Amino acid sequence: KRATSTYILVGTTENENVTGALSVTLATSLATTAVSTATSTGSSGSSNTDKLIGIIVGSVAGGISALLVLFACANALILLCFFCCCFTGYAIRFSKAYVHTGLPIHGNTAPMVFQSGSFTGYYWNNDQWSEPHDLTLSFHPEGKYVVHGKGKDSIGAFVATGNYSPKTLKMTLSKKYRNKLETAVDEKKVLTMAIHVDWDDHYNCFEGTSYLPQTGAEIVIPEERRCLIQRNF
Repeated sequence: KRATSTYILVGTTENENVTGALSVTLATSLATTAVSTATSTGSSGSSNTDKLIGIIVGSVAGGISALLVLFACANALILLCFFCCCFTGYAIRFSKAYVHTGLPIHGNTAPMVFQSGSFTGYYWNNDQWSEPHDLTLSFHPEGKYVVHGKGKDSIGAFVATGNYSPKTLKMTLSKKYRNKLETAVDEKKVLTMAIHVDWDDHYNCFEGTSYLPQTGAEIVIPEERRCLIQRNF
């Protein structure tokens, strides 16, 4: 039980004309202390709330920033893998993308271009064109525009498979040689050669470039002539 204090106040006045009850007002520091304590408690609560809000906002902003960084890194990794595959010679993996990329070419050229029959093939080796070689190609529009072929060049006997598009007049071939070779393009053993070509109406042949997937090398062909496959009429 809290202790209480009793105070007896005696008041006097020198004025004899004053009668009735006296009104006395006591001022203590108790009320002031109570008000000060309440104010201090309110300020402390407000400060804690501000700190909590700051922590929440910081956590949310940090999480969003981390997600954005991860998203950017993932996209960069995908692009890096794509370009690495392209520039290290694995062009055959993107053969379908190459075939279908480009503006459609209107007209009746496609039936004449993609007729099964005998062709002459060329490839660039050691800064000169190789001897022409015979190549047989068979086009299958009913089989999702797949092309098959076979032939023999200075590297060796090979079989070829690929895709073509009658809309863009583009074709890809993967020439797989039957045996391991002692001499080949770039002085390395070659098992597969990828070819990307498109039809040229001016020269009536397929022009493009060749790739060596195993070595990661692209065969650079002179710009003045890039004919790799020509139809035997």
